Amino acid sequence: MVTPVSRSARKTSKAAMMSTLASVVGITVLLTGCGATTSMTDMGPTSDEIIEYFVEVALGFEFAAPGVDDVVRKWPADKKVLVNVQVDGAITSQDRETLDDVIEELNELMAESGTHLELTDSGDIDIRIHFAPQSTFPQLVSGYVPGNTGYFSLSYGINNEFTMGTVVIANDSDVDQTLRSHLIREELTQAMGLAKDSSRYPNSIFRMEFSTTTEYAPIDREIIHLLYHREVRPGMDEDAVVPVLRSLLDG
Repeated sequence: MVTPVSRSARKTSKAAMMSTLASVVGITVLLTGCGATTSMTDMGPTSDEIIEYFVEVALGFEFAAPGVDDVVRKWPADKKVLVNVQVDGAITSQDRETLDDVIEELNELMAESGTHLELTDSGDIDIRIHFAPQSTFPQLVSGYVPGNTGYFSLSYGINNEFTMGTVVIANDSDVDQTLRSHLIREELTQAMGLAKDSSRYPNSIFRMEFSTTTEYAPIDREIIHLLYHREVRPGMDEDAVVPVLRSLLDG
């Protein structure tokens, strides 16, 4: 059994961000509004802040029905996740450098699980990343929502482990390098299983509102690392995962 899930990425305008119509696994939902913005102390995020953000970003999918599918999903432990880049049009040297940097950082953060991303031109591809004109996105990724310059789609099995992923990044002339670098980092990171956006932290790569941040915030690194800890298992809901997170952070 494989279930596809699509999730829209950063919107191209602030107005478009606050009301998006999407269809996921045959369910159509309208999402509106945003939450309060939070800033972390100079000492970095606290355990409570990290746990709250993990629950907000890492359980479920952006466009899943409310109360459904809010569990941990991720790529299998000890798996080499093969990433293939497809180009239709232009890809810049900065695009490739950003992709290399993001893969290196993710591999460091996921090291405890043994999950490892690797670029390849052959073999059984796990994630395809398309640099392509935005007009071609509907043909490249399932469930694409028009107006998005970046998008990803994931499939997973009954064990809540991912089996396949697709990422699309717009390379149209009006998408500048800073935005493309942001989208590369955001979309590939969210394709690891951190599939929701949030308004909580302005400098987070998971920022719901328009953003061009090109680095992980400290709290981003914390929740990526926690998701790929072996004790955080696929299928855990909030009640199951919070005590584990608490033990890992405070124990």
